[in-house]
Amino acid sequence: MRKLREFAIAQGMQWVLDEIDEAIALGVPETRTLRQTTRQGFTSYEDVTEPDELFSIGQGPSRRHRRSEEFVRSRPMDPLEQVQLLLQALRRVLVDLEAVAVGCLDALDPATLSEYADPGSKSALTGFAVPSIATITFAPDEGSTAPGISIDFIRESQRRSRVIDVLDEIETEIEIDQ
Repeated sequence: MRKLREFAIAQGMQWVLDEIDEAIALGVPETRTLRQTTRQGFTSYEDVTEPDELFSIGQGPSRRHRRSEEFVRSRPMDPLEQVQLLLQALRRVLVDLEAVAVGCLDALDPATLSEYADPGSKSALTGFAVPSIATITFAPDEGSTAPGISIDFIRESQRRSRVIDVLDEIETEIEIDQ
């Protein structure tokens, strides 16, 4: 995990780590089924969650247990889940980013970009051909010191395929160590 984090920092992806850290802090939501029991005047709650219920959130009261209720709680992510989350995020940024950018470019109609131009420059745009969009840069959130990431960095197919291979290799190593 440490080496992956160091890699992300070295590549200007501190913002990815910030998001990962936030997700880790929130934990993993899970549903627990508790049954209320009263013995000798004392009320206690027994966890009667069945293994297949652990990941089903919001399915209402359990049918198997009367006087039971479902509660959603967060549990801490284990180290393996943290590494998998970081790998998934790195894959999205380093491999899937171009697909995201292409989707953004497809959604943009260059002819409507003049609507967003500075009012003083709108008149300058009249009569000129609308420029085509060749690249897109994803800017970090306001207040972040991380640099923006351009899809030009990722477009190089050799680099992209090498990144895919490295991430696949890391994921295979993790599966073997389990």
